[in-house]
Amino acid sequence: MEAETSELKHGTFVEVGELGVLILGTPGSGKSSLALALIDSGGRGIGKIDLTATLIADDQVCLWYDNATAQVFGRPPESIAGLMEIRGLGIVQVEHLSRCPVRLVVQLKQEEKIARLPDFPDTCIDILGQAIPVIEVSIHNTNAAARVRAGVVALLASNTVENTMAIR
Repeated sequence: MEAETSELKHGTFVEVGELGVLILGTPGSGKSSLALALIDSGGRGIGKIDLTATLIADDQVCLWYDNATAQVFGRPPESIAGLMEIRGLGIVQVEHLSRCPVRLVVQLKQEEKIARLPDFPDTCIDILGQAIPVIEVSIHNTNAAARVRAGVVALLASNTVENTMAIR
């Protein structure tokens, strides 16, 4: 049996509408804040159904390529499973999932560095040798969570991801 490839990544990982969303950015860029906004309130993005979010990992994500399913998965390190840092409040216990396939990457950037018309979902980032669709979002934008949900809906609609969730 072939060994699985793995790495520990600085980021936050949530499931949004049954899709694993890995949030990346520089330290202090707002990864946990965006995850909290996604978890705190449901929303539809550009779809017709609410897309709720659940934490998988905050601050660090253990990523691995599963040879059997040909997918990249993420999970929390055991020492911080179910913990989330909320700036000004501290580290709190949060309902979480134990693992999920990575289907979308959100890269936090400054607003002026974000492409207005990217080639989504064909713009990808390499995670453990796999091309994962990526969107760029500014955490300083008040609708950052809605943009992530819109990306999830657009990805599902593109048939790039096999998923049982229909856009109704």
